[in-house]
Amino acid sequence: MWIIIPQGLDKPFIPNRHRSYRNPLGASVNPRYDNPFFTINRNRDATLVNRIIGDVNASYDALDWLNLTARVGVDHYTDRRYTFFPIYNASNPSGSLSEANLGYYSVNVDLIARAARQINPDIRLNVTAGANFNHRENDGLGGSLNTFINTVDLRNLSNARIQDVSASTSQSVRRTFGTFGEVDLALYDQLFIKLTGRLDYASTFGPEAKSSFFYPSVQVAWQFSDLLGPNPVLSFGKLRASYAEVGREPDPYLAYTYFANATFFDGWTGTTLNAAAYGPGGVQRTGRLAAPKIKPERTREFEVGADLRFFNDRYSLSATYYFNRSTDLIFNVDVPPSTGFLTQTLNAAETENWGVELSLDANWINTRDFGWNTYINWWKNENTVVSLAGVQEVSLAGFIGATSSLVEGEPFGVLYGDRWRRESFEPLTDEEKALGYKVAPDGRILDPNGFPVMASTSGVIGDPNPDWNAGIGNRFRYKNLSLDILWDFRMGGDVWNGTRGALYFFGVHGDQDWLTTLSAEEATTIRNYFGLTAEEMVNAGLWPTTYRNEDGTYTVRGYIHDFGAGPVLVDETWFWAGPGSGFTGPTEQFIEDGSYIRLREVTLSYNWRGETVRRLGLSSIDFSFTGRNLLLITDYKGIDPETNLTGPSNGQGLDYFNNPNTRSYRFTVRFNY
Repeated sequence: MWIIIPQGLDKPFIPNRHRSYRNPLGASVNPRYDNPFFTINRNRDATLVNRIIGDVNASYDALDWLNLTARVGVDHYTDRRYTFFPIYNASNPSGSLSEANLGYYSVNVDLIARAARQINPDIRLNVTAGANFNHRENDGLGGSLNTFINTVDLRNLSNARIQDVSASTSQSVRRTFGTFGEVDLALYDQLFIKLTGRLDYASTFGPEAKSSFFYPSVQVAWQFSDLLGPNPVLSFGKLRASYAEVGREPDPYLAYTYFANATFFDGWTGTTLNAAAYGPGGVQRTGRLAAPKIKPERTREFEVGADLRFFNDRYSLSATYYFNRSTDLIFNVDVPPSTGFLTQTLNAAETENWGVELSLDANWINTRDFGWNTYINWWKNENTVVSLAGVQEVSLAGFIGATSSLVEGEPFGVLYGDRWRRESFEPLTDEEKALGYKVAPDGRILDPNGFPVMASTSGVIGDPNPDWNAGIGNRFRYKNLSLDILWDFRMGGDVWNGTRGALYFFGVHGDQDWLTTLSAEEATTIRNYFGLTAEEMVNAGLWPTTYRNEDGTYTVRGYIHDFGAGPVLVDETWFWAGPGSGFTGPTEQFIEDGSYIRLREVTLSYNWRGETVRRLGLSSIDFSFTGRNLLLITDYKGIDPETNLTGPSNGQGLDYFNNPNTRSYRFTVRFNY
C-alpha cells in the first residue's frame, strides 16, 4: 500500500513515501532499506523461462559381445527477466527499470562402443571407448535505466535521460571434444580392477597454452570375505583403493584483453559519465589483463576404504580416507594499477584436502509387523592453501571488511577482514605509551580510556570450515505405516554475523536492551568511550538514556565491562562513535560459532494394499507427508548459520541480512502398477 507522510506539521503531504526502520517517519526521500510491504507490493522482479530438452539415442549390437551407441542431446532455453523499482525505493529513490533476454543453447554428442567378454569362468573383461563433443552458448540482450522522467509512464525503457539509459549485449561460446576409455577386469568374483582415461580438447585456452589435457584413474577392490566362506559374524567384506586425476578448463575469453564502451565514475558525486552520450563516443580497455598462458586446473586424489557387513547383513560399516591436491587453481588476482589493469586471471593457487567418512547402518528390529533401522553418516574434512603465487590474499566473496578468502597456509575460504589491534603484529609506540595506551592480558591494544582499538591492517579472523558433520536417521515401521526422522549435525565452523554488526550501530539488535544501575561512586569514576562518567552525561543534559534516580544511583542503557585495564561503561557511544559496531569497528567481533543441530526432515508414509487397490489395476498406493527444516538448535545469534550471503559459491560463512532457510511441507500420492 502507498503511505502518505507529511513533510512537517505545517507542510503539504508527500504521496508514495513509505516508512522503514531506517526512516520511521518517512521524512527522507531515501528509506535506506525498503519496508517489507513495499517490497512485496511495489517492487517487481519477474522471470519467464521457456525451455526444451531432448535427446535421440541409437543402439546397435554389432556382435553378441559388442554394442555401439550414438546419442545426441539438446538443451535450449530463453529467460526473459524484468526488474522494476518504483520511485522512493531504497536502491534508487528516483526509480529504475531493467529488462533482459537471456538465452542458452547446448548440444552434446556421444559415440560409445562397449565390449564385454567372459575370458574364462574366472575372468571377465569389459572395455568401453568413445568420443564426446559438447557445445555451450550463452547470449544476452538487455537494457536498463535510472531516474524516471515521466512519473506516470514508468515501465518504459525510454523514460529517462539519455545518460541514464544503458544497453548491453553479451555472448560466449565454448566447445570441448574428448576421447575416453575404460577397462573393467573382474578376477575370480573377488578382485575388481578399473582403469579409465580421458583426453579433452577445449576452445577456451589461449594461443600460448596447450589446448588439451589428459586425466586417468585406477580403482582396485578386493572382496576378501569370499575367501573366508560362510561366517556367522562377517557376512561381507571388501577393501578398496583408488587414484584419480580430474581436469577443468578455464572460462572463455580469459586469454585476451578487450575493448569496451568507455565509462567514467565520479566517486565524489556518485555519477557515471558514458562516452557514448558525448560526441563520437569512445572505448577503453577492460580492467582485466590477458592470460594467454593459462592452464587447466588439476586435482589428484588418492582414496582407501573398507565396506563391511555383519550378522547376515543386519549391520554394515563403511570407512573411507581420502587425500587430494589441487594445482593451478584459476582465480582473479590483483595486479599493480601501474600496469594499466586491475586484475588478471591466473593459475594462482594450490590446495591440499584430506578427510575421513564413516557410515553405519543398523537394522535393530525387523519383524513382520515392526521394524527399526538406524543410519549414521559422519565426516570430517581438513584443507590448506599450500601456495598463492606470491599474493597475500585472494577474495572469493564478501565485503571489503569481511570476505571469504584464500590465504597461504590457512584453510580454504577463511574469513578475512578488519581485526582488533594486538601487540603481536602492531605493537605500541613509545609515544602511545606516554599517552596512556596499554596492552590487555589477551594481547589487544587499549586506548587511554580502556577500550580496544582497531588494527590498521586486515587479517584472518575466522575459519568457516566445520570440525565435523554428521547425519543420523531412524526409520520406524509398523505394518504399512512408517516414520522417517533425519537429524543433521554441524560442529564448529565460524560465521560472520554482519547483520548483528549493522544493527548494533543503530542500537536495535535484540540483545542491546541492557539497563545497568550504577552507584553514586561508580557514576563518578567509570567512563564511557567518550571519557565521560554517568554523572557528567546527566549534568550535560544531552544523554536521555542516562538519568539520576531518586536514591542517588544512576541508570544507563549499557553495561559495565573490563577489557583489561579496569571497568568501563559500554553505552551507545561505543556503538555509533567507537569501534563497537559493524559500520565503525572490526568485523572480528562479529565472528560467531556456527555449530547447529537441525531436524532436517520428517516423513510419515502409508502403503495401501488390498482388494480395493487391485480392483483399480494397481499393486499399491503410497501416501506420504514430509516436513523439512522443522527445528534448529544453535547458539548462533543470527537467523540461520547454514545460510550464505553469496549462495552456492566458493565463499562461505557470510551472513549479512540473509534470508532464512525455507521450511516446507509436502504431501505426495504415488500409484504403483
